[in-house]
Amino acid sequence: MSKVHFSVATAEERQAVNNQRTGFSNSSNLSPLEAYLGLKSLFGEPSREDIDEDKVQWIFFLKVDRARIEVYDYKRATWSICVYELDNDRERAERLIKDLESQITAASTRQRTFIKSLSKTSAAHVIENPFALYYQSGQDLISLATQIRAARVERSSSAPSIGDWSTPDTLCRAASMQLFSAFEGFLNLVYDVYLKPELRGDRIADRISREQIDVKLRLAPIYCDCFLGKPIDHTTDAFRNFLRVVAKRNDFIHANITKSMKTSVINYEETEFYVPADGSEVRMSTRDIDDVKDMTRTIDEIIEQVLAAMAPRYRREFRSVMSDEFIYVEYENEVPVIVR
Repeated sequence: MSKVHFSVATAEERQAVNNQRTGFSNSSNLSPLEAYLGLKSLFGEPSREDIDEDKVQWIFFLKVDRARIEVYDYKRATWSICVYELDNDRERAERLIKDLESQITAASTRQRTFIKSLSKTSAAHVIENPFALYYQSGQDLISLATQIRAARVERSSSAPSIGDWSTPDTLCRAASMQLFSAFEGFLNLVYDVYLKPELRGDRIADRISREQIDVKLRLAPIYCDCFLGKPIDHTTDAFRNFLRVVAKRNDFIHANITKSMKTSVINYEETEFYVPADGSEVRMSTRDIDDVKDMTRTIDEIIEQVLAAMAPRYRREFRSVMSDEFIYVEYENEVPVIVR
């Protein structure tokens, strides 16, 4: 057990600290709730003044000899310890972090029964948004592939570096996977938030989760309250282009050997020629930046078609949160309601 004595810092002691941080820990052993209750039992009430409430809800200002410490939550999801050691002793700062973490953990353990009782009172959820996560990852990968390709062109007169030729294609294949997943995440989020109350239950959810994605897309207006009622129009260019993306996705996921991956070998005049398969289908091994950008446009277009099929109120509501990393929902009669 740590013998370091931490105490609450006064306002004057906090203001005397310079801005040079000596030690930092983004602690993960305890949830923010567990850390908060442990800290509160040790040091009393936290400070809630002069903080960015969109990012931080509580902060504890602490001190030991020649060091000041801040412990705070961040975006409701994590909590951190920040040490300002007045002699800039980084080794001591790390020891102080470990000592304080140990004390907070021990104090939180004594609150275990109370924490369990609180966990049963949840009336809301923060949903990690898979669409936002995968879509942004796809765009980041495309951007990185573009930068590497451009750098390769600039160095065209010199010997290529390792990865110059293969890395952009590798990144594009990875971006394709992220974009495939992004749309599925978008559709799953619509079902999770707007599924009709009378259909909520494990058996229905399991049945929906196993549907082919094009069927799941077309039937969304039948299953979900947010739509005007008619099935998604499957005759649009956006839907047809989306089906082509789905076919490529299935080939990619299952590593199917497609026609485009088979190159004919022709022997003519004692010479061997490779003749690519006919058609415009792109081989996964040579997926290019432009191909992935086309896929992005296709996914954007089908998403816009889905949004256009929603009732105006729901469209505005869902569009306002669909790119958020986390979506906050409260429950009314066990049905989630988006809260902004």
